[in-house]
Amino acid sequence: MVKPLIIRVVGQNGGGGSAVYCYQLNMYLEEQGFETLTFIPRPTFDDRYTLQGKVGLDYRHSTSFLAVAWQALKNRKRLLFIHSHLRNATFWMYLLTSILSVRHVVTAHIPLYEDVPTFKDRVLSKMFGFALKDASLSLFISKFAAEKVCHQAGVSFSKLDAAIVYNGSNGPSVVRYLAREEHPLRICVVGELTARKNSADLIWLAKRLHEAGLEERVVISVFGRGPGEAELAETSVITKLLHLKGYESDVDQIYENSHLHMILSKNEAFGRVVTEAMARSIPTVCYRAGAFPELIDNGKDGFLVDSRDELLACVRMLLADPRRLERVGAASRQTFESSGIGGMLIPHVRWTNFCSK
Repeated sequence: MVKPLIIRVVGQNGGGGSAVYCYQLNMYLEEQGFETLTFIPRPTFDDRYTLQGKVGLDYRHSTSFLAVAWQALKNRKRLLFIHSHLRNATFWMYLLTSILSVRHVVTAHIPLYEDVPTFKDRVLSKMFGFALKDASLSLFISKFAAEKVCHQAGVSFSKLDAAIVYNGSNGPSVVRYLAREEHPLRICVVGELTARKNSADLIWLAKRLHEAGLEERVVISVFGRGPGEAELAETSVITKLLHLKGYESDVDQIYENSHLHMILSKNEAFGRVVTEAMARSIPTVCYRAGAFPELIDNGKDGFLVDSRDELLACVRMLLADPRRLERVGAASRQTFESSGIGGMLIPHVRWTNFCSK
């Protein structure tokens, strides 16, 4: 029996949440009897979610317009739609689906540009707006992503065939919480080491904790790779409390020895790592920015701060009151289970119904 085909095109592959999102979506669709073909850049590390030969699905390490077009033409009779992720991929797939009269699904994972847009940003954002208007379905992974992207693309969310579907995480059925002993406080930082993830504030925090003589009381483990790695490595030598662990695809391995999760980006469209930590009863401390206020109730199931000084004060407070950390951690798991972010994103948009149209 010939299976219906869905082609997925992902514009970049930095090992972030979008790669896991696509992998989980592909697995769900394959289980429902569909075939998926994913075009995604080759990862720069050993990534079980995207590396061809390890992922267990048909992944091609290319985003070539001609390569995608050839597969779309070759499989035209059984092709249901092309699903694009991230700005550049959406621009090219908008053109291809328009030429072939194929349905187009778009997922907006991140804002289209940071701060002041360049001329190229303005042009691509305008084209992204056309793609959203023309798409059979547009998905946004948070309210923040919807507001930001629609504003930058010059479109109205209410006029799109669109939905906000949180990029939730699967959690373990059994949670083993790491007991908070007197010393040290174990903090994990997870994600690509780039300027967008604000490694500058992590370096600042490590230096302030070092100056306060807290090397024996705080351990910060950093999981990820990226351009900011060299400067973080220098800081780790100076402070003794910052430890670079590299990329780790086993989520349980990351969180099993942590008391607190920290993410310092200020323009995050979702932050999958927040829900991964919640699933394991580990609270997050982060800035009151991006989509984080949609996920965290400050002081109840996590901690929102507004400045570097408040970040440092929060760490000091948790050092002084470990029981509060445990209470908030337990509440974060309850939020994960009760709010809907603990479920897979796919059933909420009724993919099988959409695919059968």
